[in-house]
Amino acid sequence: MFNNKPFFLKLVNNQNKYPAESDCVEKREVIEQIKHYKNCLVEMGYVASEVDYIISELSGRKGLFGASLAELEKISSALKDQLKIAVECVNFVKESSKM
Repeated sequence: MFNNKPFFLKLVNNQNKYPAESDCVEKREVIEQIKHYKNCLVEMGYVASEVDYIISELSGRKGLFGASLAELEKISSALKDQLKIAVECVNFVKESSKM
């Protein structure tokens, strides 16, 4: 029922259980990028729930705070690419309407 390890040994053995602070800072930065791309996509005409669905699917349904740094970077890259495509489409329509 009780773990017989002394308290100090429990702490030593669990050192790698929590992410390094630098990982947390990196994750926060990538999450901020994702939020920025989401806001830009919504301003371009996407429905917020559509972007949330993309994030959910790419994170394995863990959401932003449950996803790993690699998953967050993948989401950020995907949203950046989606934003680039949306801007190109809008520009194409504007150029086409001038003709």
